[in-house]
Amino acid sequence: FQAEDGIRDFCLSRGLGDVYKRQDEMKFEEAQICLAWDKINEILYCGQRNGVINIWDRKSDSIIGKLEKDGHTGVVVQMIALPKLQFLVSASYDGSIILWDTCLLYTSDADDDLLCV
Repeated sequence: FQAEDGIRDFCLSRGLGDVYKRQDEMKFEEAQICLAWDKINEILYCGQRNGVINIWDRKSDSIIGKLEKDGHTGVVVQMIALPKLQFLVSASYDGSIILWDTCLLYTSDADDDLLCV
C-alpha cells in the first residue's frame, strides 16, 4: 500500500498492518488490493478485486459499511481519502473514477447504501 499522511505514526500503521494480517478473521469477501486512510475519522477504506470498497472503523475494529452501489465493476486499484472535503476518490481497472460522498457515513439519517456522485 501507499503511505498517506499519518500512516507512519506507530498506532496508525499498526492498524493498517492488522488489515492484511486479519483478512480472514475480518470476513472480507475478497483480498484487499488497495487502502486509503481517513486520519480525521479513523476510517480505513479497503478496495477489493470485485470492485467493492469496505469501510473499516478503527475505533470499533469492525467493518461499518461498503461502497458498492453504482460503483466499480473491476479491481479497485487506487484510492485517496479527502476527509476535510468528506470525499473518497477511487479508480478501477474498469476505467472508472468515482467521487464518493463520505459525509453520509457520519450522519444519523444515512441510508444503508452510500451514493456516488
